[in-house]
Amino acid sequence: MNRSFFILEQARLGEKKIHPVLVPVIALLFFFIGGMGVFFLSLFPVPSTLFMNCVLIHLKLTFSFGGTTLFVFAWVYLVEKRPVSTIGFTRKGALKKYIAGWIWGFSLISLPVLFLVITGFLTLDLGKINLSLILILLISFISFAVQGAAEEIVVRGWLLPVMAVRSPLWVAVVTSLLFFAVMHLLNNDITILSFFNIMLFGLFAIGHVLNEGSLWGICAIHSVWNWAQGSVYGFAISGQRLTEPLLKPTVHGPDLIHGGPFGIEGSIFTSIVLGIASWLVWRKALKAPKKSTTFPGHVA
Repeated sequence: MNRSFFILEQARLGEKKIHPVLVPVIALLFFFIGGMGVFFLSLFPVPSTLFMNCVLIHLKLTFSFGGTTLFVFAWVYLVEKRPVSTIGFTRKGALKKYIAGWIWGFSLISLPVLFLVITGFLTLDLGKINLSLILILLISFISFAVQGAAEEIVVRGWLLPVMAVRSPLWVAVVTSLLFFAVMHLLNNDITILSFFNIMLFGLFAIGHVLNEGSLWGICAIHSVWNWAQGSVYGFAISGQRLTEPLLKPTVHGPDLIHGGPFGIEGSIFTSIVLGIASWLVWRKALKAPKKSTTFPGHVA
């Protein structure tokens, strides 16, 4: 799999080349140290209402993952001495890619929901719409935009390309897949199928990034994937319930079908959707030239 991809070549611009053994360790530190900003919120009183509790949850997401993002940016600029744009944030077509990512992300998570509704394994009821719910939807939209982007920045924007600088691409891909999946092992109610689906999402995300040559699209896909699960359709997000949703789901049948307490990410329908999506992006990625002087998304 010795092929050339723009986002991987960008990592070679850094003066400091990280040893592959240290890459996953540093990636963990990004999340751990960057996320320490969330402790600032402990200075505030415990919320006394459901609305304020939801707000606090999303503030924690924003502070934690926002800090992680800033830590990565600082590392890339100060330690590796390369522009932050080289981790996948070239300006050309950024808005178009991000909007397209939101559309694709919402479609990807909506397909298994649609299958469940059509087959009778899921019914959705509209919740009580009021100002509080609308505000929570907006706040969660922002917090998931920060959270989804942060995970992509660390795993697909930094870890994957930096690993590929000093190791074969297949090693970088496998390391990225395992790192992303293992991050979710401590989540509530995780199952073999849900773990497999998280691996599938990681596989799809890597293929998408390699093809697009940037992080804009996958940041949007990841963000709306989580936002729609929890804030729109009312499922647990990888085993965690974080917010008041627009819709109230009632599931029927075995957990294998609808995902059970882990959420729709544990559904066999999600496996089918992510399996097809992964096959499509990797079919394109594997056709990439082995040697090229012009890479996808190149900005002169």
